[in-house]
Amino acid sequence: MASRESGRTKKIKNKESCRLRGKTKEDAGNPITSELVEKASSSIYKKLSCVLVNARSIGNKLEELQLCAAVEKPNILAITESWGKEEIVDGEISLPGYTLFRKDRKDGRKGGGVLLYVDSRLKVTEREDMCSTKFTECIWCEVEFDKLKTLIGICYRPPDSTETEDEGLLAIINKAANYMCLIMGDFNLPCINWDLVAADGKTANMFLDCIQDNFLYQQVQEPTRGQTFWIWF
Repeated sequence: MASRESGRTKKIKNKESCRLRGKTKEDAGNPITSELVEKASSSIYKKLSCVLVNARSIGNKLEELQLCAAVEKPNILAITESWGKEEIVDGEISLPGYTLFRKDRKDGRKGGGVLLYVDSRLKVTEREDMCSTKFTECIWCEVEFDKLKTLIGICYRPPDSTETEDEGLLAIINKAANYMCLIMGDFNLPCINWDLVAADGKTANMFLDCIQDNFLYQQVQEPTRGQTFWIWF
């Protein structure tokens, strides 16, 4: 989770925890205290859990995806390289208990596409205003969680991304950083060393500069596939 507002969530959660631990008998009938106790007992308010998967075709991974949702029970399930097609209807790839958002690749190239599954108990609004004609393989939604709104994005940048597409992506990240946000995706930039905060090549350096300029923080600290890091801000 990133942006300069991200600390606000931690402060509010800590404040509520302190109030709960310090509750006295006199507080038992207090409606505010009762509300906090009820909120703390609800599993949905304990934490916002997210899972990011590179599917390389959702069609032959649907059973695995259903198992992941049933076992891990994430609030957010993000998919890159969904390989969605017009003939695949939403009902074929929907998951019980989740609201589905999808963005298929439309330019005729094979592969690509992203999916976003959001826990149906959460209030969610799709933010189409965050999208760009220059960079289309992304989905943005505003999720209200614990009375806080968080902008959540899933992006896929292909290895053969054009300069125009890269410009569009960076513009979107600059825009997203104005909100409390969580950005997930596969950006195919293995030449970025996140430990040293260094990059090799023009594209990777521009991406890294964008992340640093917007005070975003890479949440994934270990390679998740070979020597490649998922990008998760």
